[in-house]
Amino acid sequence: MLPIRLPRHTFAAAMVSFVATTATLLADTLQVDVLDVVILPETRLVGIKVSEISGIAWDADAGVLWAVTDKARLIRFQLSIDGDRIATFQAETAIALTDTAGTKIDNDFFNPEGMAIINGSDGDPANAEFAIVSELGPAIARFSTSGKWLADFEVPAPLRDPARQKSEGDGLEALTLHPVHGLVTLPEEPLLDAPRRIHTLFAGNGTSYQFSTEAVGNTSVKALETLSNGRILLLDRMRSEDKLRLLPFLSIIDLAACKPDAPCPVVTAPVMVPGVTDADFEGITEVSPGRFLMISDDEINGDKRTVIALVALGEV
Repeated sequence: MLPIRLPRHTFAAAMVSFVATTATLLADTLQVDVLDVVILPETRLVGIKVSEISGIAWDADAGVLWAVTDKARLIRFQLSIDGDRIATFQAETAIALTDTAGTKIDNDFFNPEGMAIINGSDGDPANAEFAIVSELGPAIARFSTSGKWLADFEVPAPLRDPARQKSEGDGLEALTLHPVHGLVTLPEEPLLDAPRRIHTLFAGNGTSYQFSTEAVGNTSVKALETLSNGRILLLDRMRSEDKLRLLPFLSIIDLAACKPDAPCPVVTAPVMVPGVTDADFEGITEVSPGRFLMISDDEINGDKRTVIALVALGEV
């Protein structure tokens, strides 16, 4: 089934109403422009549902978009961008993740929540792999593009005990690969003994960095992406006061500007998605300089749906 494109005339009205709702929440701002939005109803590819996407990664060398789902499936999409428009978004391949012996993984054992690409921009279109994080375990593993479990990554020590999570569903949620700090990850909500609005990034080199969402509220982290300048882009969201809308935000965290014993400086902005107020955005990836693709995991009145938004960020 082809994606449904939202009409362009909905953009201005949606932005005005969203700004009025969120402007009072923000202390610092970041320029975020939603350029295009398409909606993909649930479909199947080789018997695998193309829905419930929990993370995405752009393979710049091969020119393809990869996604991982809650059901431990790997999906390859054909993606092309024409100016400010999503010209093509089409599922090409769907693969079940398998363990080291080649047996299909049960998502009751490994429940993917986020992904990062390895070797996605080194000039070789055939050597990409993925780091995928599971809130169950918790665990972080390396997978091939054929879906095979290759090796384990070490989960940072403070995150290994699920009893320290706020709840069963608030475990490891997002990760990114950083050129200085290695694998950087964090749970969806702060750990049990932490203040609700103080989140902590845990790096593979043993360091950790705190940041505050006090200017926004009680947010849930959904995805991370390392930018070319080493800063980290963070996707999170919160519910509106009336509980009827999901409000997504993007933040920039510069780890180089962090100081000991103090939260890192954060610049934050709402993402104003026209015509869509109930999308649960779970993944984000940079598809070209300053252009990012966001993707949702939704169930609306019993029907699965995926919202894809092309977003431009100002200078970051």
